[in-house]
Amino acid sequence: SFGVLVYQDDLLSTALELAGYSWETVDKFRKAVGKKIPEEMAKQHVIFVDGCMKYSEMSKEAAEGLWNLFEPFQGYGFNKAHAASYGMVSYWTAYLKANYQVEYMAALLSAEASNTDKLVEAIAECDRMKLRILPPDVNESLTGFTVVGEAIRFGLGAIKNVGEAAVTAILEEREKGSFKNLSDFCTRTDTRRVNKKVLESLIKAGAFDAFGNRAALMAGLDGVRGKAVVTQKKKGEGQESLFGGAEDVFATEDKLPNVPEWPLREKLKNEKDLLGFYLSDNPVK
Repeated sequence: SFGVLVYQDDLLSTALELAGYSWETVDKFRKAVGKKIPEEMAKQHVIFVDGCMKYSEMSKEAAEGLWNLFEPFQGYGFNKAHAASYGMVSYWTAYLKANYQVEYMAALLSAEASNTDKLVEAIAECDRMKLRILPPDVNESLTGFTVVGEAIRFGLGAIKNVGEAAVTAILEEREKGSFKNLSDFCTRTDTRRVNKKVLESLIKAGAFDAFGNRAALMAGLDGVRGKAVVTQKKKGEGQESLFGGAEDVFATEDKLPNVPEWPLREKLKNEKDLLGFYLSDNPVK
């Protein structure tokens, strides 16, 4: 490093060569720096300065000047092997972000899905990169964020209150065919894993927008879910309709109340609460 203190290795070499440390004692010095231990750093300060004066016949001022170069390493100093590894990962990451923008950001969003603060930062970066984030959709979304052309589809697993068990139940049932409407969804998915709170969160987050406006879906949810619970219970008890399946057809017909959609402010508030950011619009634009 041409005499510049870049790595922790440089600190150790300086202590060994100039201050009379042995490999055993210099390891204590390394721990004090790496673990950011103030008490131990204070002890090492005295040992280092005294050692430089004794073994290298250095003035106290010069020894103190060297020590002042050591202290910043308490903040974030790596050994050379660690720094080189991080450097390679940084290079690979930058290459992927520059050349595979949509794929990279979808992977990043999936990795940060459980951390709302990090997720919001990543969404803001997508906005800066002019990458479109599509809303969650029970017929399109997977657990994590997925690439859709030049856009990214919001993952079901990133919606607050929608846990892994619920997402698994949804995806397992969807393999048998797309959901036709809210009634079809409630009838087919396990009502124990996809409970009322999960359904409310999915509606408010916009995952059912293809089936109607959010206000109507929410207003009709209790009735629709009630029929679905009864239908699943009868199936579990082995009861069959006299007309061989007509009961299922009735259960999967949506009869939602004719109510106007929520005001935009309310929609956005729900999205902010459940997704961590505004998706339909931005109230500050």
